[in-house]
Amino acid sequence: MRVRTRMSACAGAAVLVAAPLIAAAGPSASADSTSIDFETFAVGSPNGQAGWTALGSAGLGGTPYDHQVVANAGAPSSFGTRSLRISNAVTSGAFGDQTYSSSLGEAAGEVDADNGLLSLAATAYSSPASQSHFEAQWDFTSAAPDAEQVGLAVVASPDRGDGARMGWVQMVDTPEGLGVNVSGYRDEHPVGSAADLGLGCGNEDNWFTTTVAAGLARGEVHTIKVSTDFLPGARNDVVRIWVDGTLRHVDTSWEDYYRFCTESSPPVGLSRTVDSILFRTAGTAAPGTAGKGFLIDNLTLLSSNPAPSDATGTWEAVPGQSTVTTDTVTTTAYRALPKTPVVYQDSGSYKSAASGTKNDGSKGSGKGSGKGDGKKGSGRDDGKKDDAGTKLNPGVVALAFDLESSTRTVVTETTSTGGMVFESTGPDAPDVPYSFLSFTPDAPMRFADLDSLVADYDFITGDCGGGSLRWSVTVDVGSDGDPSNDKPMYVYFGDSPNFTDCNAPTTSNSGDNLIGSSDARFDLQNLGGPFYGTYADALNLIGTLNVVRASLVVDGYWFGGPQVVTLTGAEVDGATWVPEPEGTSQTVISDTTSDYAPTCDLPPARITWEKIASGGGPHGEQSDGKAPKADTGPYYRIADCSYVYNLDARRLDGNDKTRPGTYAAWVNIDGTKVDTASVFDIRNRSSGTGGH
Repeated sequence: MRVRTRMSACAGAAVLVAAPLIAAAGPSASADSTSIDFETFAVGSPNGQAGWTALGSAGLGGTPYDHQVVANAGAPSSFGTRSLRISNAVTSGAFGDQTYSSSLGEAAGEVDADNGLLSLAATAYSSPASQSHFEAQWDFTSAAPDAEQVGLAVVASPDRGDGARMGWVQMVDTPEGLGVNVSGYRDEHPVGSAADLGLGCGNEDNWFTTTVAAGLARGEVHTIKVSTDFLPGARNDVVRIWVDGTLRHVDTSWEDYYRFCTESSPPVGLSRTVDSILFRTAGTAAPGTAGKGFLIDNLTLLSSNPAPSDATGTWEAVPGQSTVTTDTVTTTAYRALPKTPVVYQDSGSYKSAASGTKNDGSKGSGKGSGKGDGKKGSGRDDGKKDDAGTKLNPGVVALAFDLESSTRTVVTETTSTGGMVFESTGPDAPDVPYSFLSFTPDAPMRFADLDSLVADYDFITGDCGGGSLRWSVTVDVGSDGDPSNDKPMYVYFGDSPNFTDCNAPTTSNSGDNLIGSSDARFDLQNLGGPFYGTYADALNLIGTLNVVRASLVVDGYWFGGPQVVTLTGAEVDGATWVPEPEGTSQTVISDTTSDYAPTCDLPPARITWEKIASGGGPHGEQSDGKAPKADTGPYYRIADCSYVYNLDARRLDGNDKTRPGTYAAWVNIDGTKVDTASVFDIRNRSSGTGGH
């Protein structure tokens, strides 16, 4: 339920002014907190106990309020033995004699917020604002839970100790049960400014009271938490209200009432500090609540400068700047299976035929023929002689390989990154009707928690217009996760209220954080709000809803012609985007090979060899048999589904003395040596011993 009424933040004159707090020296970055459970308080007025002031309840003011610390009897166990009991049996429009909690040593507020020194009293009621965040939390329950206390209402407000309230939370008892209401001030379009305060306190501006919880059980403990984030400028403080751990309401503070309404008392134009909670009973009295009302306990206060929590998520740019192609390349992989190489030795070394001497040193049976067996030699030698005049036959190595094959499939992704395209040039290709850069958060993020919307840009062609350039923030309407219910709100760039000049440095908003903007540039029509809405309007309307995505959009070619934008950076709730460097990159997505299997489909293969050791060893088969005819070309022959090659040993090394050693020969297909090699030895021999 929302009721629109006109009210004053400081209606009525205070009977007495709350005691001032000595100003603290200098700002502090540390957090300050305090907790009050009333266990050490004496029964009676809280005035003067642990820093509390309650002049009226102590009989020192003009009105004897029913605000007392009481000994608990039948109260919830979490309330201990003492609680603060408040009823509105007696009310007043005064402020100074109402009940104020103890104050934090470090007040919260905007940097230039008034702590009282600039007021007519020129009294510092709090320290200067050194913190940007304030929290207060307390428990409450009915002191008479068996029935409704008709007309019971007590207000709690963040305050600085003199009634300059920055918020309003009301606890009530109704026929349906206990309830919680909040009230806030709203500066609507046309909004106020330092040049025209009246626009911020006109007929269109007013107070709004909203019921945020109802039907709460009277006999149970309920918890209220109020937090305020103070942001520089007007219409942008963020106030969150939780009831029983659930965020029930988001709005702004009362800052604009003090900025623009002269009735708020000097200094007009400045927000106020907060460091405590004011419990106040005003308005219509409910005498029947005397001695009953609400029990209040477990009050905690906190001021701090919390570090922002940056969002994580996914960026998407359309048309963007990258072109991704996927290629699948299928090749055949091979594995060679060498058969045992056979090294054919020469048939012996011999002296001239006239000597008739065999290579074993014995007398030959016939005329020397050039072969070690006395038979007529084949004439196959290299024509060289050893030191004794003996000819040497270097031999032949018979190589053979079987082949296995498999299919290798390589999938690659090639990304070609060009310049960022961010333009709206026309409805039909090759023109681009629209471009956007969108951020989708990984985790739920309420609109009230969205801390930044920033774009670094420059118009190369055209200007703003037709709602373009803008941020489009889509929220989960109904908080049901149903995309069909999602709706966007828009935040426009450029001069307000026209949003048609993004080229002037003073109106472009390039690099500016539009969240918290003081201008009426939040278009909430899709969500039932105004076209010229403020950030405060957005908080009130959608602050508790989750952000589905935030998109930077240019699509206004139809308004004033092409819009071409150079976009160099963007930020959403601390998550940043910059264009990718231009260039091309390739990534292997997968590389798979099937099982190897024998094949007779043998492609051409060259013979390749290498000496791998100087000394001989047990590699290959040595044979004194008749050497086959040596092959001379660079390619293996194919015979009986195998690669074969008879390698003349002289091709390994033309020097007889350095030729001996261990060699490896490979099948080379398409310039690649195919594992596995065939390994063999060329042996050294002394004259007359035979073999290599």
